[in-house]
Amino acid sequence: MWWGDGGAYVVASFARTSDGSASQHDGQVWFVDPWRDTIELKLHFAYTPGDDDTDPDGPDNITVSPYGGVILAEDGEGVQHLVGATDRGETYFFARNDRNGSEFTGPTFSRDRRTLFANIQSPGATFAIRGPFRHQ
Repeated sequence: MWWGDGGAYVVASFARTSDGSASQHDGQVWFVDPWRDTIELKLHFAYTPGDDDTDPDGPDNITVSPYGGVILAEDGEGVQHLVGATDRGETYFFARNDRNGSEFTGPTFSRDRRTLFANIQSPGATFAIRGPFRHQ
C-alpha cells in the first residue's frame, strides 16, 4: 500500500482459480478513499500465462509518483520490471532488471523528487535513477 492523492493505493499481486479465486488476473491496483468511503479499481493486469516478458504481471510494491500516476515493482514471471502507470491507467515499462531474475522492491522518490530509488531483492542492490522526469 501507499498513501497518496488523499487515499491509499492497494496492490493485489495476482489471483489464480487453482488457489480458490473466482477469476484469474496478473495483478490489480485499487484506490481506497476513506473520506468518500469508496474503493475503485485503478489497474487490472489480465491473466496472460504465455506472455511473461512483454506485459506487466505480479505488481508487488508501489509508490505514488510526484509526476502523476504510480510506479510498481513487478514480482511476476519472466523478466522483472519497474512499471509505470499514468493517471489514465496506461502502463509502461520504466526499468528492466537485466542483471538477474530477481524482483524489484521498494520504489520510492527522494524528498526533492529528482531521484527514484529502487532495489533488486537479490543480491540486495539499490539503484538511484535520476530524472528529469515528466508529468504523466
